Amino acid sequence: MLIMKKLLSVIMIMGMVSCADRAYVETFDKVVKEFSSESFYGRNNYDNGEKRAADYIVAKFNELCVSDFVVAPKMQSFSYPLNVMRGAMAFAVDGKRYEPTYDFVVKEFSPTFKGTLPVVSGLDVTKYTPEGFADYINNLPDAASSAIVIDYEKFHECLGKQLEDIYLKYFTKIDVGGVIFKYGRRPEFFKARSWFVLNFPTVCVGPDFPEDAKMVDIEIESEMIPKHDSQNVYAWVKGTSDEKDYYVFIAHYDHLGFMGKENLFQGANDNASGTAALLALAEYYSKPQNRPERDILFLWVGGEESNLLGSLHYVHNPIYKLEDIRYLINLDMIGDTAEELYCECSVTGQKGLDMMKDIISNQGYFKNVVQGEMVDNSDHYFFGVEGVPAMYFETKGEYYQYYHTPRDTYDNFTTSSWERLFEVVTAFVKEY
Repeated sequence: MLIMKKLLSVIMIMGMVSCADRAYVETFDKVVKEFSSESFYGRNNYDNGEKRAADYIVAKFNELCVSDFVVAPKMQSFSYPLNVMRGAMAFAVDGKRYEPTYDFVVKEFSPTFKGTLPVVSGLDVTKYTPEGFADYINNLPDAASSAIVIDYEKFHECLGKQLEDIYLKYFTKIDVGGVIFKYGRRPEFFKARSWFVLNFPTVCVGPDFPEDAKMVDIEIESEMIPKHDSQNVYAWVKGTSDEKDYYVFIAHYDHLGFMGKENLFQGANDNASGTAALLALAEYYSKPQNRPERDILFLWVGGEESNLLGSLHYVHNPIYKLEDIRYLINLDMIGDTAEELYCECSVTGQKGLDMMKDIISNQGYFKNVVQGEMVDNSDHYFFGVEGVPAMYFETKGEYYQYYHTPRDTYDNFTTSSWERLFEVVTAFVKEY
């Protein structure tokens, strides 16, 4: 009878844990749905979308986290120049209209432009050298009044290993009517270099762009905002210990806004998913029964799509000592299906990542963990450069095809990875 009672008790506890965990999956799902809605206009400049997104985080945190050991969110302001494209957007090749975000995207540093340009293609890629690239382009016949087709992959392969920004280094030295970057895949829209504007438009196309194209029609309306105001949002859950070291969960909440007035990027996976994960974790740890031993800082950063500017600003202006960070976990694009988990970590974070891999392997949460080199692709980077133990997670599955497109919506999103990652990261905080 005693054994039966103990068994029933274990079953009841397991059921309670399952129900509790399900609540944090439901929070995750609800926040992603709300946060990636059209009402935030892509969480960028238009109609203060980024600021309203930050206000949403504050309100939702205060709704979910009510214990007396919780410190309510505050904001850390910063600003930066931002080139936006919220008007006309059109591209045609020899009279054939291309579909924006499907057939073409525009580089974020393109100016306002409307005109027809002859196409110069068939360039010699052996001339893509640091010493001779600009002279080669400038000496092409009628370069100053033409759209020059440049192989995107070869350009980056041959010239992308410079310390300076590759576009500022080379595109400011060429005198052309425009550039057509030809990709070997569907090109994605970015905002990373939207803090400057060049003198000519740059349009990105896929491998189907015809080799014998004669003329292109380009129309772009852009506007440089000299001072776009952004903010980081930070909040605390105080632990039971008096130890000064603390954990950090970080995610960026901004996204791409518009590319043309009809092409809205809602960013469900990127990164409403990470934003929602932090709110779900904050809700979990704010419950008295789940109160952590050490403090946890929850940090939502803006300006990530504009080259990690929010996390860079925080690292240069830390609210709390960076050297006291026990471990930082960056959650970015975790709303996809995935059997494998992609990760990166700082030099000082390898021990923690190895422990995380063991947790994943022992419980069978993912079939494999793929570790890449730490690069400046998300907000863990600048912390890692400063010596903070840090890791980054991302899931890549059936919805990754919608990365940086208007199709990254709630309809192309799943909670399946988060259901496992929630267990992984909470186990890590308990064990590390």
